[in-house]
Amino acid sequence: MTVMNKKGTYRSRLRDEQAAATRSRIVEAAAEGFAPWTTGLPFNKVAERAGVSVRTVYRYFPTQLDLLNAARARVVEGSGWNPDHVSPETLGSMIARAFEYFGDLLERAGHEIQAQAPGMADLRKQRLEAVERVVEPFSNGLSPEHARGVCAVLSGLGRVEFLRGMHEQWGLSGIEAGRAVEWAVGVLLDDLRRNAIKEETKQ
Repeated sequence: MTVMNKKGTYRSRLRDEQAAATRSRIVEAAAEGFAPWTTGLPFNKVAERAGVSVRTVYRYFPTQLDLLNAARARVVEGSGWNPDHVSPETLGSMIARAFEYFGDLLERAGHEIQAQAPGMADLRKQRLEAVERVVEPFSNGLSPEHARGVCAVLSGLGRVEFLRGMHEQWGLSGIEAGRAVEWAVGVLLDDLRRNAIKEETKQ
């Protein structure tokens, strides 16, 4: 089916759907193969992974930054990580969902993790700030050093590198690793709550 746009030219609905599917395939190839793991997005390898030509990749994404932004948005959406919604009640389950997503990528990607890609540093900063917000209400009675240590442990539990270690060394899938981390986060936060209550009763 074709429709006429305001300029008087015809556009095929099927062609639009095919273009959207091609764009989505390119973004998915970049997201699952490169964006979370490497410092760059090699267009030739993204094209190969997506099953399209390099010229097609450039047609949809003229620069690496354009493709990286699209891939980063796909990673954020797929992992379910939303720093604005992190709380003591949601931190564990949010990490579990992210691990399920990244675990699936690890099983499909088949490559070594390298330095973080540009733009992923922003996600890291947001994650650290979210962890600090979660710990802050329970920091009563903790020394600054102890509080930083707790934040470091919680942050470390949510790192993709930790997931990879669980996957390679212990054979855990993303879902299994996520459940284990969700349990560990719950135990740690419960201990912080009990400690905070004890400190309040002393005052």
